[in-house]
Amino acid sequence: MLGGSRALAALLGFVAVALVARSLGPAELGLLSMALAVFGWAQHAAECGLRSVVTAETGWRRAFLPLLSTYMILRMSCAAATATVVIGTTYVLAPGMAMPVSWLCGALFAVALQFDWVPLATGRSGEAGLLLLARPCAMLVLLAAIPVETATGVAALTAVAWWCAAALSWPSLRHGRRDAAEGEPLAATRMLRLGWPLMAVALTSQAQLALDLLIVGHLFGPAQAGQYFLASAIVGAGLVLANATGQFAMARMAPLRDNPAAFARELARELRLVGLVVLLGACLLATAAPLVVPAAFGAAYAPVTVLIPWLLPWLLLQSLTTVTQGALTAARRQPQLLRANLALLAALAIGLPVAARYGTLEAFAACRAAAEAVRLAALLIPFLALSVPRPSSARNRRPRPAAP
Repeated sequence: MLGGSRALAALLGFVAVALVARSLGPAELGLLSMALAVFGWAQHAAECGLRSVVTAETGWRRAFLPLLSTYMILRMSCAAATATVVIGTTYVLAPGMAMPVSWLCGALFAVALQFDWVPLATGRSGEAGLLLLARPCAMLVLLAAIPVETATGVAALTAVAWWCAAALSWPSLRHGRRDAAEGEPLAATRMLRLGWPLMAVALTSQAQLALDLLIVGHLFGPAQAGQYFLASAIVGAGLVLANATGQFAMARMAPLRDNPAAFARELARELRLVGLVVLLGACLLATAAPLVVPAAFGAAYAPVTVLIPWLLPWLLLQSLTTVTQGALTAARRQPQLLRANLALLAALAIGLPVAARYGTLEAFAACRAAAEAVRLAALLIPFLALSVPRPSSARNRRPRPAAP
């Protein structure tokens, strides 16, 4: 159910992007995409990794009410602080983006008040799947009802869609009372200690998704940024299965955190499944893109078809990374996630100047895939080394020669 809902949500999101692209044109779409990139960083900073913490902890404790009050106080405080800093900084450094960013930052409070993680963590996958459809459906209704031709207008509708999705998730809390006696409250300091490495991981992941886009917009202008954003959005829709599997892994694999052998087997099984499905989907996308993109988005976005094949290696690598991150979050290996993302940042620090020197969008797409390969290797190599059982010392001990 959840996988089907994610696929449908991705399809609805694709339709919304098509409507926005057709109404804005490449230049306004590029301005909107850069505002969304800033909002992505703001969203992760305001979340502070706390959503992943409560999802994993609820899956382990089988209760969420002992966590809820602390979680909400922290989320709303982080949202207020982040919105203030981001809006003020944008007005100073990029006044042309200030209005779209301000509208989007208003959605940070809606994101904090969204409780779609509750049915996910408590095993109600049908309800969780329906909540996934709330925001894209709301966005489509708003786009159909209110014509917009500017990036600011679309940003305002996006914020309203976030609030609609949040309101629809509030009834999920009705299941909490019967679980309220289970588990012990998690202190705010403990929750933050578990969450801040995840926040750092998310912020560095956003650097991969947004830093190249902002550089493209700075070097080549908003129109080229719009082309790059649309190609990334189309390919990124293929992450639907990996995102669903990663979210399930956080809740389902938490009970296996004390059994390394079973944990490793389950992770390997998930990676094989996701890798095979994404590989088949990538081949289909590469074949269909030259026909679908001009028809869906208009002739102005024809250059997107050239970029899509360059982004497909990133799609496969990112899918494997997403599943691995969800599993390691369930195992409370947040420091390992952070080290892997620092490796990604180092790869971007080397690759982005090289891509800028080449001066093509294809070079930036190749840089994104290379950085993702570095991160995936940093995630898996230490984990596999820890998971492989070492031969016993008795088996390795050489027999001593007999005494003469």
